[in-house]
Amino acid sequence: MSTHEPDVVITKPVPAEHVRIFDTSLRDGEQSPGCSMTAPQKLRFAHALADLGVDVIEVGFPASSEAEVEATRRIVREVRGSTLAALARCHAGDIQASVRALEGAEDARMHVFLSTSPLHREHKLGLSKEQVIERAVMGVEMARRYFDDVEFSAEDALRTEPEFLVEVCSAAIAAGATTLNIPDTVGYTTPAEIRALFEYLRANVRDAERAVFSAHCHDDLGLAVANSLAAIEGGARQVECTINGIGERAGNCALEELVMALNVRRSYFNATTRIDTRRLVPTSRLLSRITGMHVQRNKAIVGQNAFAHESGIHQHGMLKHRGTYEIMRPQDVGWEESQMVMGRHSGRAALSDRLQTLGLAVDDTRLNEVFEAFKVLAEKKREVFDADLETLVLGTDASVRRGFRLLRVHSSTGVGDGWLPTASVRLTKPCGAVAEEAAVGDGPVHALFAALSRATEIPLEIDSFQISSITAGDDAQGQASVVATLDGVEHTGSGTSTDILEASALAWLDIANRIHRAGSGAPRTLFDKLWDNHLVSAESDASPAVLYIDLHLIHEVTTPQAFTELDARGLKVRRPELTKGTLDHSTPTLPRNADGSLPYATPEAEKQVATLRDNAARHGIELFDFDSDHRGIVHVIGPELGLTQPGMTVVCGDSHTATHGAFGALAFGIGTSEVGHVLATQCLLQRKPHTLAITIDGQLGPSVTAKDLILHVIGVIGVNGGTGHVIEYRGSAIQGLSMDERMTVCNMSIEAGARAGLIAPDETTFAYLRGKPRAPQGEAFEQAVARWRQLRSDEGARFDREVRIDAADIRPTVTWGTHPGQVTAIDMPLPPSASVDDTKALAYMGFTGGQPLAGQPVDVVFIGSCTNSRLDDLRQAAGILRGRKVHPRVRMLVVPGSVQIKRDAEAEGIDRIVLDAGAEWREPGCSMCIAMNGDLVAPGQLAVSTSNRNFEGRQGQGARTVLASPLTAAVCAVRGEITDPVAFLREQNPSPPAVDAQPRTIAAEATP
Repeated sequence: MSTHEPDVVITKPVPAEHVRIFDTSLRDGEQSPGCSMTAPQKLRFAHALADLGVDVIEVGFPASSEAEVEATRRIVREVRGSTLAALARCHAGDIQASVRALEGAEDARMHVFLSTSPLHREHKLGLSKEQVIERAVMGVEMARRYFDDVEFSAEDALRTEPEFLVEVCSAAIAAGATTLNIPDTVGYTTPAEIRALFEYLRANVRDAERAVFSAHCHDDLGLAVANSLAAIEGGARQVECTINGIGERAGNCALEELVMALNVRRSYFNATTRIDTRRLVPTSRLLSRITGMHVQRNKAIVGQNAFAHESGIHQHGMLKHRGTYEIMRPQDVGWEESQMVMGRHSGRAALSDRLQTLGLAVDDTRLNEVFEAFKVLAEKKREVFDADLETLVLGTDASVRRGFRLLRVHSSTGVGDGWLPTASVRLTKPCGAVAEEAAVGDGPVHALFAALSRATEIPLEIDSFQISSITAGDDAQGQASVVATLDGVEHTGSGTSTDILEASALAWLDIANRIHRAGSGAPRTLFDKLWDNHLVSAESDASPAVLYIDLHLIHEVTTPQAFTELDARGLKVRRPELTKGTLDHSTPTLPRNADGSLPYATPEAEKQVATLRDNAARHGIELFDFDSDHRGIVHVIGPELGLTQPGMTVVCGDSHTATHGAFGALAFGIGTSEVGHVLATQCLLQRKPHTLAITIDGQLGPSVTAKDLILHVIGVIGVNGGTGHVIEYRGSAIQGLSMDERMTVCNMSIEAGARAGLIAPDETTFAYLRGKPRAPQGEAFEQAVARWRQLRSDEGARFDREVRIDAADIRPTVTWGTHPGQVTAIDMPLPPSASVDDTKALAYMGFTGGQPLAGQPVDVVFIGSCTNSRLDDLRQAAGILRGRKVHPRVRMLVVPGSVQIKRDAEAEGIDRIVLDAGAEWREPGCSMCIAMNGDLVAPGQLAVSTSNRNFEGRQGQGARTVLASPLTAAVCAVRGEITDPVAFLREQNPSPPAVDAQPRTIAAEATP
């Protein structure tokens, strides 16, 4: 909110409308002279857009060339998390090219366009109005044969006769268009005109409620952002834009400016987006590097001067209150901090503040001396940098240096009897004192570390030490990496120098300084501890932080391109022992064929499996293949084997890697290019997210499971509520969950937009890990537990945001729409249509606002996925199915998450219960969650699924998905319709209470 807006008290919060961000940097933006990109560059930037949170990425215009088709196909294979759109004219050849390019996309949109203005009809197309409508209908209808999501654009719409534009748009909706784009193709319109036109169209286009209205404004008169905002005021719920505003001629609406206008003036526009605004600056800079088109310094949001202040008057105001000259925080868009540019216009107050920030604080007398020297220097230089200020101050007073600083290092060693490796160090302490110590050791590095321990009085225990070359030649730079433990907490440090001994000392002092800062700072959150313990290099304006990765999990879908990139660059996997592979996404869940072969759904799926098998063998990576007792879904086997442990950093090329956060591990889902980076470096580039604490206190009610809990949370905060944050789940309700249940909660953090989810480890965690084959054993386990107990947020630690929920408010919950935030308690009626998104979701699902969801007929029930395929989940379902039959109309699949879970369940007789009830008992795998392995929901069928996403077409083209707990899903399978499990169990067993509040006991009590 702008700092000059008055505070407003709202007694009833009005839900903000979601505005979709459609980015066309890769299509319209690339058409800008000088902005063309190679296929690898387009892929890299597409990943960046997906990470940014863009709803729709327009990846190209495939009909333009075969190379464009291939570039689009590469993006389709690798990029996840955003809808991928391809542009086509209303022409059969164009549409067929786009169909080929988008084949296999997880979430695809066809974008067809046709000019509608008199100028274009006469001079460009040579078509009458009737012919334009006929061709538009043909284009939309042909696109709908292949895609459920079709956008129609009326090129030059703002210079089209309004009445004719109504006719064209009405015909496009009737033909099946789900989005109507109204472009200001030449940037001619004013904000008042464009708002009026959108209001007119929404009032007059037939069945307007069936489509989302979209704006695409060009910047020929510098009005693109203003016009796009006016379109939103007129009812547009999608805006087409580009990073940095690049595009034809003067460009397009700048994404970063539009999004921040909606954020800063949220109370005015009442609109939100899914954009992680902290990635705006890095994404802008990436585009500049790729295209060579640099951003002007004074550009809003991402320009170098956007948060820079040099005038003494402005600097003085900023030091008193940043709201005097800034309406948003620079950190919220990806800058590290506002810049007080130290130049000849700067005053004494700004200099004093900068010196304090640098840790160079001086008294008033000394400040006067430094200020005079500063003014002399500022007359000679355009800008005075931090290094200049350090020289000004430290030239006469070395005692104000910050932290431990290495002054000198010396070592001697030799070969043969009588030689004893020795090392001496001289350094400054944080207090300014100089310390000098020497020590002997088993080798020069061992002696060096002993001398550093004496000098700093920090007794680090070295766990591992590595040296590698990061440049070539005689003057190559060496990088030292140290992993060390202090008081049971593991720390990582690095140092770089042309002298490997100096690099080793710097790596050791990197850890010492981190410990010093943590010990003298404020209480820290669990996330801060995990982040700091793995920080190799802090982030800056120019680059993200570098995090060391403890465990890298890989599977067959997101790795082929990563290994190809390694091969192309002649690189090896840096730490193959920290990388584990499994087969899960594309694997069939049906039994083997009679000849012993596997019934793959497609040749591509079989090729993915073979490729991972080959890559793992070549690089020495352990792969849990089909003959392994440990194979299963990647986020199931990591915890099950004890590979996932508290305090770790874990990454995987899969959105739901947050699952591992249930153990107090910092776990990120990463893209294919990042998979390659981690394979090569064992490090991840990452901007530090914000923190969000969600506290749930109280006891969960009857038949309320962890799945109901997390669906309720997403319903409360929204699918964008966690964007740019890591969520820590806290409170008595969370502490009462089993590990299987905690994994369900953390798994779906990503569905609230969060980067990761965390739960602090406790006795439940330690008991789960004890005896796991890959966890520490014996005394090593007890030592590990002692370290793990430190992994919790300190008392008084501050979070960026906090949300509190009463467990008593949570009831059995399901989704009703097309994203996981559209939820309702089963015993409540569906909400009335409150937005365009709601209206579209209800139409797709075949529901009506206000009607009961309970009683809707069900066609398919799926129990499985990385969210709900563990033993607790199967026991819940078995407790309902025991002695009952699946409804004749319903097809029910039960898919265990791993070979071990399948065996454990079969040992308990769960397979017989499932089969006797008439359900299918399958082999382990992702199965129907992602519908790329042969397990599909047919078009129009309604599936109750225990998976994590209910997007349009997620479980098969035209499939309709309701997300639910295993308990609720099993009840629905028996009844053949959506059913409240509380009412069901009450009917079956009216006395005593139907079910224990703890889901793991449900199987024993829910008997007929």
